[in-house]
Amino acid sequence: MLRDVIARGRTTNAAVQPRLIALDLDGTLLRRDHTVSPADEGAVREAIRSGIHVAICTGRVSTGAISTARKLGLETTMVCADGGVHACPKSADKLWQSPLSLAAVEHAIDLSHERGFASFVFLHHEIHADARGAPWLDYVRTWTPHVHVHERIVDADGWRSHDDVAVLLSIGPKDAIDASAEELRKSRGEDLTIVTWRAGSKGEQQALMLRPAGVDKGSGLAKLARELGVDRENVCAVGDWYNDVPMFAYAGRSFAMGQSIDDVKKHATDALVATCDDGGGVAEALERWL
Repeated sequence: MLRDVIARGRTTNAAVQPRLIALDLDGTLLRRDHTVSPADEGAVREAIRSGIHVAICTGRVSTGAISTARKLGLETTMVCADGGVHACPKSADKLWQSPLSLAAVEHAIDLSHERGFASFVFLHHEIHADARGAPWLDYVRTWTPHVHVHERIVDADGWRSHDDVAVLLSIGPKDAIDASAEELRKSRGEDLTIVTWRAGSKGEQQALMLRPAGVDKGSGLAKLARELGVDRENVCAVGDWYNDVPMFAYAGRSFAMGQSIDDVKKHATDALVATCDDGGGVAEALERWL
């Protein structure tokens, strides 16, 4: 049992250093049905009782992660929006943010509007969308259920009043999205992290995501570790996808879920047997790490 593993570790280390484990949500802590397995829940609770900091580290915004944090009784700051936001695990309130510049957001939204893309503006706690995004609302709600739809987001003021955009997502035809990504790299590459991928299962539709330059799960995890006084070698990360690779690179020990593709697994120090079908990956990682 994990409790016995932790106890053995404490008897062999008179002065136990603070430790931190960062957990991705979708495909890692959450199974395919978006539930936490009993094995993982028990392991997380035992880790917390032993004094280990357990933090969610996710691409979701704070309100998309808060239900899991509350269910597990987490007390360590959540790393949300792929590293761009730190949020309270009890209230989802923003504790810190590295926002996109408003000028960059305005430029990208104007570009998306001109080319007929669906645009989604992620704040730390909610998403603003335009009417073009209606077919994608179920997809976008995986980041948070709090989505506000405007007729034309290019004219909407709801998201501008916050001046704290964490992420901008656009979805459109692959060729047009790829062309826009290249244009943004040339004009604002120093200010932005630019990522593209196939969106959902809708043929040739492509997603374009913008975050502030230098912001990723690795940078967000590093900031949290410094604030907690945890040395890098005492940080563990568990994830399953490309956006988890930066936190794998930062952590002293890292685990890729069993279903992860080889191109992700190669960046982790260890590969897990457990998959997101049945869960148990977090419990397996904790036992092997400790």
